[in-house]
Amino acid sequence: HYSVHDGFLDETAILTNADALADVPAIAVQGTADTICPPRTAYDLHGAWPELELVLVGGAGHSMYDPDIQHELLEATDRMHGRLFGDGVAT
Repeated sequence: HYSVHDGFLDETAILTNADALADVPAIAVQGTADTICPPRTAYDLHGAWPELELVLVGGAGHSMYDPDIQHELLEATDRMHGRLFGDGVAT
C-alpha cells in the first residue's frame, strides 16, 4: 500500500527538503547495476544531502544477498555504530 502510493510523498519531497537531514548520520549502499533503484537516484540524493556517505558497489544489483552488497552493508553498520557510540570502530 505504501509503495503503491509513493510513500504518500510527491516525487521531489525528499530532495527538496534534504537540508533538514543535514544532521542525520546516514550511509547509503548502492549497487551500480541496480535496475530497481537506479544509481542516478542515489547520486541525486547525495547531491541534495552531501553529508550522506554514499557507497557504490561496482556491478552489484539491488539484492542485499549479493556478497559485495552484504560486505558493504556490514562495513557501513560497523562505521555507523562507531559514529553513534564512539567505540573506536574505523569511520
